[in-house]
Amino acid sequence: MAFNPIIPPSGLGASATGELFWKPSVQDRQETSFGSILATTIQEVQQAGNEAHQATASLLAGDGVDLHQVALKAQKAELSMEMFLQVRNKVVQAYQEIMRMQM
Repeated sequence: MAFNPIIPPSGLGASATGELFWKPSVQDRQETSFGSILATTIQEVQQAGNEAHQATASLLAGDGVDLHQVALKAQKAELSMEMFLQVRNKVVQAYQEIMRMQM
């Protein structure tokens, strides 16, 4: 009985032979610093909030916006903010734990 080889799923950066399609360079690693990730995340949360606000304003103005679209955008903004706050709380908690360590 012959077995087929295990092939990694596509879309994970590996080809069928297991080689990477791209190799991260030093420049790629510098662009994904904690500060840049944090700034990008804050912008995404703000963007979701702005979209929800604009959709609500359009609904109230009678611009023909569907109520369910407004509800979805508001829920997305709320979940984005909730996730951001939970991640922030975990980062603060980790920082406090590190500060409690004795050297």
